[in-house]
Amino acid sequence: MPRGRRHVVVAAPPAVRAPADLAVIAGPADWIELRLDLLLPLGTTSVAQWVAASPRPVLLTLRSKAEGGAFEGSFDEAARVLGDAMHLPGVAAVDLEPDVESLVEPCPDGVLRIVSTHTFERYLLPAPAGAIRKRAVPLAGQADLGRLNRLVQAPEGGFYMPGGFSVPYGNLAYLRAIGRG
Repeated sequence: MPRGRRHVVVAAPPAVRAPADLAVIAGPADWIELRLDLLLPLGTTSVAQWVAASPRPVLLTLRSKAEGGAFEGSFDEAARVLGDAMHLPGVAAVDLEPDVESLVEPCPDGVLRIVSTHTFERYLLPAPAGAIRKRAVPLAGQADLGRLNRLVQAPEGGFYMPGGFSVPYGNLAYLRAIGRG
């Protein structure tokens, strides 16, 4: 595997509804992304229980409604949840939205800080020292693919990110049909 690349499997319903399900989905993944915005509402399982149950290092994500997730809390609440959780054994990385990133203390040694956004519209500011930037965008059709390609090629578009990366996501059948999946 090329240096710096990680195979990440996303832990979220319907495939994952309880911590024991993590062992089933892990497969050849390097990391398991715990989508806390989708997992925590399922019951009384704590973040610590989810992390402890993971057979792989964990990427923590708490995606807000504004960024396409399910978390309806405030930026301060997100910062508290992720700030506390990044100290748990087994956490490899924490994915922070720009509005939350400035509210979270520096990550412990060995925990990667990712600053990400999930829209075409929002410009991603430079990441703070020690962090990397990520922009993930939904691809719903050919027009979105063309838009992504133009942005990747244009430094002023915010997708050209030395030290960062862009991630297209969406309907897997569509991504496979265009040779991206």
